[in-house]
Amino acid sequence: MTLRALAISLLLIPLQAFWLIHMELVRGGIWPTVLSLLFTVVFLLWLLTMANTALRRWLPRSALADNELLAIYILLACGASLSGCDVGQTLACLISTPYHYATASNGWADHFQRYLPSHLYVDTAPVLKDYFRGASSLYRWQALRFYLGPLLNWLVFVAGMLSAGMGISLFVRRQWIDSERLSFPIVQIPLAMTRTGFHRSRALWWGFALAGGIDLLNGLHEIVPSAPWLNVKQAVQLGPLFSSGPWRAMGWTPLCYYPFAIGLGFLMPLEMSFSCWFGFLLWKAQRVLLAAHGIPAPWAGTATSQEQVAGVWLAVALYAGWMGRREWLRQAREPGARWPLALAFGGLGVMLTFAHAAGMSWGFAAVYWVLWLGFSTALSRMRAEFGPPCHDLYGAGPDRILITWCGSGAFRPRDLVATASFYWTAREAARSLPQPHQIEGLYLAGGRLATRHTVPAMLGAALFGAACTVWVVLHYGFQHGAESRFMGPAWWFATEGFGRVDNWLLNPVKPSHSGQAAMVSALLLSLLALGARSRLLWFTFHPAGYAISSWWAIHFLWFPLLLAWLVKRAVIRFGGARAYAQWRPFFFGLVLGEFVVGSLWQIAGLVFGFTAYAFWI
Repeated sequence: MTLRALAISLLLIPLQAFWLIHMELVRGGIWPTVLSLLFTVVFLLWLLTMANTALRRWLPRSALADNELLAIYILLACGASLSGCDVGQTLACLISTPYHYATASNGWADHFQRYLPSHLYVDTAPVLKDYFRGASSLYRWQALRFYLGPLLNWLVFVAGMLSAGMGISLFVRRQWIDSERLSFPIVQIPLAMTRTGFHRSRALWWGFALAGGIDLLNGLHEIVPSAPWLNVKQAVQLGPLFSSGPWRAMGWTPLCYYPFAIGLGFLMPLEMSFSCWFGFLLWKAQRVLLAAHGIPAPWAGTATSQEQVAGVWLAVALYAGWMGRREWLRQAREPGARWPLALAFGGLGVMLTFAHAAGMSWGFAAVYWVLWLGFSTALSRMRAEFGPPCHDLYGAGPDRILITWCGSGAFRPRDLVATASFYWTAREAARSLPQPHQIEGLYLAGGRLATRHTVPAMLGAALFGAACTVWVVLHYGFQHGAESRFMGPAWWFATEGFGRVDNWLLNPVKPSHSGQAAMVSALLLSLLALGARSRLLWFTFHPAGYAISSWWAIHFLWFPLLLAWLVKRAVIRFGGARAYAQWRPFFFGLVLGEFVVGSLWQIAGLVFGFTAYAFWI
C-alpha cells in the first residue's frame, strides 16, 4: 500500500462517483451498482493495467507493481460501495424530502415532522426550492451552510457503519478464507488482472473480441439505426407464450444473452449458478401453482415474498455462525482478536448513539442495528461463497422483520419515523453495501498487502467515496433539479420511506401471521438445505439462490447463468480441471470485453452529449 497507489485512488474515486451518478441519475437506463462486480472499477483497472504494460516496456522504473494495482482496485471498489442509487444517492435526497414534500393534503408536517432531528435535515424552503427545481448552484454560501452540517453528521454514522462492518470482516476472515477456503468468485477477474502476464492469453482476447464486438456493433446501431445489431437484451419474451390459465401467473420472463453474465456465471461454483436459475424457476412455479388454486402468489413487494427472503438470509447468517463457532471462540481468546472486536463494537456503539440521537430508543436501536449487521454479514457470506452477478434482497431488512413480528403499533412513533431516516440502508441496500467489498478486499490483500495499512486505507476510501457521492448528487440537483427527469429514482426512494411511515402512523398494522409463517418456514427449510449440502454430495441447491432470485434484476440474468452452468458442466465433465483452467481466460474476456467497450460507449455519450448504447438493462 504505497503512497502512489493511495494518490491514484484518491484522484479516481471522485471521478468514478461522478461517472456512476451521471449514468444512474442523469442519463438513466444503465445501473452499474445493481451488479455485484462494478464495471466502472474493472474498466478503470483495465486502463491502468494497459498503461502499465506500456510503462513496463518503455519506462520500467515508473511502472506500478502488481501489488499497487491490486491496492488501487481494492480502494476503488470500497470507494464506490456507497455510491448506488439505493444508498448514498438516496441519502443525499432524503435529507430534504420530508420538508419539501410536506403539503396540506398529506399532513406530513403534523404527522411526523416533530420527530425529525433538526441536525440531520434541511428544512429551509428557499434552499429546498433551489435544489428540487434546479437552475441554481450548490457552490453558494446560502446553500452550503444549510447542507454542510447535516452531511457531516451523516458521515459520522457512515464512519461507524464502515468500522463495524470492517471489524466483523476482520474477525470472520480466517474462518472464511483460510479454513473454509471460500472461492470469492466475484473478484477472480480483478485478482487475475493484477498479475503480470494476464494480457498474454489468446483465449482472453478471443472472448474480449466476441463480447466487445457485440457491444461495438450495437453501439453503432444506436447511432445509425440502419447498422446491423445483435439483440442480447430481452431477445425473447416467454410471458406471451403462457397467456391462459394459471400459466399466465408466470408474468414477465425474458431470455437474455448478456456475455458478461455468462462469463461471471462460468466463474461461479456449479452448485451456485444452478441455485440461481433454479431458484428463479421455483418462484415462477410457485406463482403458477398458487394461481391454479386461486391463492395470491408471493412476489417481491406482495404477500410473503419479503418474509421468505428474510428467513433465508437469517438462516445463512445463523448457519455460518454455527459452523464457525469453535474457530471464533478460540479466536476471541487470542490477543490479535482484540482490535477487530474493538473496531466492530466501537462502530456499533457509534451507530447506536447516532440512531438514539435520531429518535430511536436504545432497545429498538440495539435490535434494529444488530439485525442489520447480521443482514450485511449474511450478504457478505453469500458473495464470498456464491459470487452471483446481482443480489437483490428487496425489502427484507430489519424493519420488515420487526413489523412482521410486532406490528407498527408496538413501537413509538419516534422509533418508526427514525426507520425512515435510515431507509437508505434497508430498502434495497443489499445491492450496494460496503461490508462485502471489505471482506473481498481482505481476501485480495491476502499475504500481498499489510493489513495494518490496508484496513485504514479501505475505511478512508469508503468514507471519501460516500462524501463524493453526496456532493455529486447535490451538484446535479442544484443544476438540473432533483424532481426533473435527470434525477432518476433516488428522490422517489427517499419519499417512499416517509410515505410508508405515515401510513403506519395513521393506520397501524398488526403482526402478520402469514408473514411470520413464511419467514419461519423459509428459515427452517433453508437450515435444512444448508445442512443437507454439507452431508449429501448429490444435494447441490443453496437456498441463497432462491433469495436473490426474488426481485427484478435476476430476470435479466437467469438465462445467462443457465447457459454458463451448462457450458461449465460440460467442460468439467469431459475435460476436468485442466480444461476448466484453459477455458477460464476466454470467459474472463467475455466480462472484460463487454465492460470495457460498454464503458467506452458511456464515456463517449457523456463527453459528446448523446445517449449511448447501454450494454446492461
